Amino acid sequence: MSKIALTPNASGTGVFTISSPATSTDRTLTLPDEAGTLLTSASTANFPAGSVLQVVALTNSTRVVLPASADYWGSFGTITKISATSKLVVSGTFSGFIGANGSCGVGIRINTLYRYGNFTYEENTDSKNYAINADFGVMSVGVHTVYWGWKTFNGVTAAPFARFNPNSSDDSRQQQTTSVIIVTEVEA
Repeated sequence: MSKIALTPNASGTGVFTISSPATSTDRTLTLPDEAGTLLTSASTANFPAGSVLQVVALTNSTRVVLPASADYWGSFGTITKISATSKLVVSGTFSGFIGANGSCGVGIRINTLYRYGNFTYEENTDSKNYAINADFGVMSVGVHTVYWGWKTFNGVTAAPFARFNPNSSDDSRQQQTTSVIIVTEVEA
């Protein structure tokens, strides 16, 4: 079993050399700093398949009255993909209040690529939760915008629930809720 050594650079800016043992395939990585700057790599091609390159949590805790719309997508933020050969695997949990439509195509979108789950609400319950896991496959290096929303198949106006991220103004027993999308970049 090889030992892995992490050696910081002289400036202490978070650049480490990974050695296992020292070879011509050593990798230099810049780790996230206090401001959350994302990982970059001099050579992601040397990472084996299945290596997690980065995990980014995009959160939204803003209460929103959702519109009835045939096509609605709210931005959660961006991820900067660092490897040309990696894929993006995404999971999300979303908080809603009061069912607004029996069924619609609710999902996650990255740029113009959509992944849908099946959303159906229960009658006679106010709190709604929706979860989805999706594999977006290999995408180009660079900045990608991540959205949550819905699109109906037949163009009819709809919404999965009336309010997104409900709080005590919706129900006095409720705290401010938060919805989260977690994007994991995995070497393919």
